[in-house]
Amino acid sequence: MRVVKIETCPWCGGAGHMVIEPMWRGSHGYHGCYSWEVQCTQCGATTPNGKFDNIYISQEEAEYKALEKWNKRKE
Repeated sequence: MRVVKIETCPWCGGAGHMVIEPMWRGSHGYHGCYSWEVQCTQCGATTPNGKFDNIYISQEEAEYKALEKWNKRKE
C-alpha cells in the first residue's frame, strides 16, 4: 500500500481531505462502487478533472490517483 501525504490547498493553504461518495442512488447506479476526490476544508476547491472511481480500477488506485492529481497542483 502506498502512503501519500495530502498537500495543503494551493490557493488558500487550507487542509485537504479525501471525500468518498457511493456511486448509487436508489435502485440504479454502480452498487458497491465509490468515487474519490480531495477537497479543501477551507475554500472547497476540489481535485481537478473530476473524481476517480473503482469501477474499472482498484479502490487503492482510485484513491492514489485522486491524491496524486491534488498534490500536482502544488507544483
